[in-house]
Amino acid sequence: MPAFCAIDFGTSNSAIALAHASGVQLVALENGQPTMPTAVFYAVEGLAGYQEPQRSYGRAAIAAYVEGIEGRLMRSMKSILGSTLAAWMGTDDEAVIDAFLDRRIENVMQFEKLKAQAKDAFAKMPDPMDLFGARKG
Repeated sequence: MPAFCAIDFGTSNSAIALAHASGVQLVALENGQPTMPTAVFYAVEGLAGYQEPQRSYGRAAIAAYVEGIEGRLMRSMKSILGSTLAAWMGTDDEAVIDAFLDRRIENVMQFEKLKAQAKDAFAKMPDPMDLFGARKG
């Protein structure tokens, strides 16, 4: 029997199955679980705008989001993975595919970088309540 696997990038969870002569078996992906949340978290907390975000996947990504770490949680990866698959079908060059995926993710992360820059700019502005307090009297 030829060796192959099936990958399901589901909206909520992802899974990998291996075919055997006796049937199909799910692969343990994360902490022995047969599925993992389809999630990537890009943590930007404490990073300057030019620094690369820290990535976490699956349950760790969900945990970082729930803990309130500053960053971006991506749950619906199908559009990014689908467009990357289309690019992959057009070439055998892994560097081209990796560069394409990096550009797609960079496009998504531009929002987080802009948000971090705005947060820094607002932090440097005077508190409007201080201005009102100065006008008393």
